[in-house]
Amino acid sequence: MADSTLMYTQHGSPAFEIWLKAQLAALTRDIVEALRDNLVAVVLGGGYGRGEGGVVVVDGQERPYNDLDLILVVRNPSAVPRGPLEAIQAAWPEKLFGIHVDMSRPQTIEQIKTWPHYMMWQDVLLGHIVLSGPQDVIRANAPDILLKPLPLTEALRLMLNRGAGLLFALRIAARVAPPEDEDFVRRNYFKCAQALGDTALMIHEKYKTPYAGREALFADLCDEHAELRDMNIRAVYEESLLFRSLPDRVEQGPPCSERLHEMARSWSRMLLYLETSRTGIPWKSTESYASWTGVREPDVNTLGLIPKNLARNLVVGSLSYKHPRERLYREMARLLGASPLPVGWEGTSERMLRVWQRFN
Repeated sequence: MADSTLMYTQHGSPAFEIWLKAQLAALTRDIVEALRDNLVAVVLGGGYGRGEGGVVVVDGQERPYNDLDLILVVRNPSAVPRGPLEAIQAAWPEKLFGIHVDMSRPQTIEQIKTWPHYMMWQDVLLGHIVLSGPQDVIRANAPDILLKPLPLTEALRLMLNRGAGLLFALRIAARVAPPEDEDFVRRNYFKCAQALGDTALMIHEKYKTPYAGREALFADLCDEHAELRDMNIRAVYEESLLFRSLPDRVEQGPPCSERLHEMARSWSRMLLYLETSRTGIPWKSTESYASWTGVREPDVNTLGLIPKNLARNLVVGSLSYKHPRERLYREMARLLGASPLPVGWEGTSERMLRVWQRFN
């Protein structure tokens, strides 16, 4: 089990840490019971796995704010019973004040050894707690490439995902979609703000897994690079990092529509900054970038994947040999780069977000 000295948050009280540890132990017991001998380890990633999880106070009581991110390491993925795990995921939010339990696709030791150079796996390697199983299950098996600076395609994927969250928030603010929860718009606003700073850190190979210290690294970049300084996002990036651990310290209530549109403009500027660095093409507008037919993600657009990509596109009513995300990059740039939003954006964004949810 986890070391008793480990902490899950930076700002939670000792009583909260004890409570969360007990909840994680009970959750782990449920998973062990469901998987039995097939289970190798249960690993906690995300903010709580790094000791930087969020804490809020509601009616005088501390509660977790972020989802719990679990990695299940198993011997045989095909023997993992989906029903019991789905039942665990359905039952636990009630015990965690509505917080969800997210489980990655079960991993084997051999799969861990071949983890691709993705942000999610780098973050797991550099910040996790083993709740059950060998304490070195990740450190002893994850490939060394995860210790190197992330490829810029990871920054691009991050921008796509956080841009999608911002687009959801814009739809809610425009009253063309219902909110998933009362804090959805605020949460996705700050997630997008964090992605802007994190993208700049990745471009300049300064990104690191812990939240602590990122604000100083970004401040140094702003001092060194006029393009970043002119984006005027330093303050909101610092605010987004505070939001990660102490949401109560950041202004309450959803950002107004004007601030969401300002964030969309900042997203567009950072996208062009990233893609100029990544492709070597000096993009001047989101429209010119959206019109570019080049491949954004080479690893999912190889010759061998053409049949799979054709099938993926047919599922969403499109005909293309490129991965469906290629179209999303272009359409996201057009939507978030437009001011005001283009006529018919409601339908376009709805269709696009359905594709994103399937292939993000």
